Amino acid sequence: MKTKGFPHQKGFLSVLAVILILGILAVLGISFISLFAGRNSQTHQSANQPQAPTFSPTPTAHPSPTFPQLSPSPTIVTNQTDLTAGWKIASEDRSNISFNFKYPYDWDDPSEHCITPPNPNNFDLSPNCIKTVIFTDQLDQFSNDDGRDLVLTSESKLKVSGYDAKRQIYAISADDAIPDTYELWVYDGNRPFFLFLAWIGGGTDMQTGTAFVQTFDGMTSTLEFQRRQAM
Repeated sequence: MKTKGFPHQKGFLSVLAVILILGILAVLGISFISLFAGRNSQTHQSANQPQAPTFSPTPTAHPSPTFPQLSPSPTIVTNQTDLTAGWKIASEDRSNISFNFKYPYDWDDPSEHCITPPNPNNFDLSPNCIKTVIFTDQLDQFSNDDGRDLVLTSESKLKVSGYDAKRQIYAISADDAIPDTYELWVYDGNRPFFLFLAWIGGGTDMQTGTAFVQTFDGMTSTLEFQRRQAM
């Protein structure tokens, strides 16, 4: 004997299934919404959370190295114009030539000068004294051999009043090289026509002797000539 179900029981099961499915979907939706809201909240909190300050290491300033101040190199005076400014003028007329040159303003005589008083008991030229002589003829026969063994310590070529010239410095000894004799030869072609000769007293120290040489250079740099034709 078969039993038949009631029609309203089958409809009830269908409704119950629908409600169950909707409930599951609602739970899933709520879970999804909660998860999404939670992530948004964390992101918002992270965005609003104050960032920890970052520190960059500050480079340590090291002082610049210091170097000792060096004295400037000494300047060599090559222009004698400033040296001879205000100097006196000496001039001389000879049968074959006229010439003039300057000499220091504090010298009484361009041919003799002493920084310290000369020794009256000494026949030689006293220390710190000079004597100059100018030769203008028979220079081919000139010799500075006065019995002393002079040593040539310096020789240079230059121009004097447009003429070729040669300057020579002699010392008594090569060991100390203190200037003793100063010679300036002036040439016309290969033949000398003018000689400026100066002696420095024995016993003069190197500093004073060197200063005398610089003075002679100043004097000879101002030389001017007027030569006459030989008759």
